[in-house]
Amino acid sequence: MRTPVSERSEYDHAVLGKVTVVRSVRARRLSLSVRVGGEVRLTVPAGIGSRTALRFLEETGVECIAEHDRALTARFLDGLREVKGIRLAGPWDLKDR
Repeated sequence: MRTPVSERSEYDHAVLGKVTVVRSVRARRLSLSVRVGGEVRLTVPAGIGSRTALRFLEETGVECIAEHDRALTARFLDGLREVKGIRLAGPWDLKDR
């Protein structure tokens, strides 16, 4: 019998709305994504509890994390522009990503 790789929990948070917490044995760090419909997905290493992950999300704030993600993406795209012959699947403009 195989050991489960991940476990999902869904929460209806008063401020954030629908939050899906995925605890994964493969995750090495916290990862946050906000889906097009506004759903928040938080992937955490298996050793971190869902409540701890939600507390981190509440204390840090989704917008702060999203802004940090946009800044990292912009920096990454700027670096790719310097590489000759790179083709990107998708728009180069950050607002269209």
